[in-house]
Amino acid sequence: LATDYGKAFAASLPENVKSAELTAHWEQMLSDIEHGDAKPDDLLREIGSTVSEIVQAERQRTDRTPVSRKAVVGKCPRCGKPVSQNRKGFACAGGRENCGFFIFGQDKRIGRSYTPAEIRELLSTGKVILKNCTSSKGKKYSAVFVLEDTGQYVNLRLVEFVNDKKRRTAG
Repeated sequence: LATDYGKAFAASLPENVKSAELTAHWEQMLSDIEHGDAKPDDLLREIGSTVSEIVQAERQRTDRTPVSRKAVVGKCPRCGKPVSQNRKGFACAGGRENCGFFIFGQDKRIGRSYTPAEIRELLSTGKVILKNCTSSKGKKYSAVFVLEDTGQYVNLRLVEFVNDKKRRTAG
């Protein structure tokens, strides 16, 4: 099974490295080696050259986002890259310049922080029930929130209060 770090690393690789064409080409070279039409050194030289090109291109990029060892909580709804928790909230591995998807970890409107499990649920289903929220008047409540992405900002919008006895829609 792939680890979250491994998934984030794979997502950060250039598309040409993940291409079926490159895999097929190297598989063909392995077949050629098996049949005596190529030497193992030919394949190793080509792989080494490809890796060197990738590393050199990566070093020259200015928009690099480091791969995080933090647990991935879901897939970014904007670009599909991994979203993980940092000290301020939950950010896309695509970075601020390329994607910009970010959810602040502390929400003053509800008087509490989001947990990784809540953000995981939100990213996978588009909604989440948040319990132990605190209103501006100091009253505790639970509610259903949905992900609201304006393209510039990402917010959680309250759509329905949750009560053990009944539910009522937020207006």
